[in-house]
Amino acid sequence: MTWTTKHLGFCIEKGFTPTAIKFYEWLLTEMNEGAEEIVDLRDFNKWVTAKRGKPHDNRIVRRAVDQLIEAGVIIHTKKFTSFVWKWTVKSIDFLLNPKPKKSQKRTPIPKKQPSNPSNTEPCGQAATTDLISALFGVNDEVASNLEQCLTICENAGINYEPEAAAEVLTYVEPEDLKKALALFHKRGGHQKIRNPEGWLRKCLERDWWEPPQRMGLIDVLLSLKKIMGVE
Repeated sequence: MTWTTKHLGFCIEKGFTPTAIKFYEWLLTEMNEGAEEIVDLRDFNKWVTAKRGKPHDNRIVRRAVDQLIEAGVIIHTKKFTSFVWKWTVKSIDFLLNPKPKKSQKRTPIPKKQPSNPSNTEPCGQAATTDLISALFGVNDEVASNLEQCLTICENAGINYEPEAAAEVLTYVEPEDLKKALALFHKRGGHQKIRNPEGWLRKCLERDWWEPPQRMGLIDVLLSLKKIMGVE
């Protein structure tokens, strides 16, 4: 099965993590939608390693699988071991335009006004097209950096809501983010820092990983003069 803009749009609409999106993409290279197959999660990490040089943490892969199950992408699941599963991948067309349940047919559905696009379902084709159009308007370098930063944060166990992620990470260099996270772990990481997302935001804004500048007596006196309001 081919990965399409429909699949990507659905992932964005559901707020999937980068790993979940990649896992979904990989699944479609391994099996057809609607077919029941046995899948080994370790094969996904082999595919990832070939692309980026190192595998994902197994816990992150399992969280990605959980996201796909919760969103209804993966159905009829049967777990044999922690890595080997049997499941079916639901058709993207069904995910975007699910059929109403029989009980819902008893209630007449009001007709939507075609002239008002706000009446369309958020997961429908129109919403998907809008999302993809928005994505295509993003500079390639910015999009690439953002994807790297999202993956780095995910691997560190720091997850932002989509709006916050765009605000905090869009123009951050991946190398700077790695330096910030190194400082995060040096200061105790998740065990000592109660709000990792907020801490990382401030760290990136203030470049906390940079060594403090040495201040001489002149610098201190100038600062004191400013505080005292002396001209």
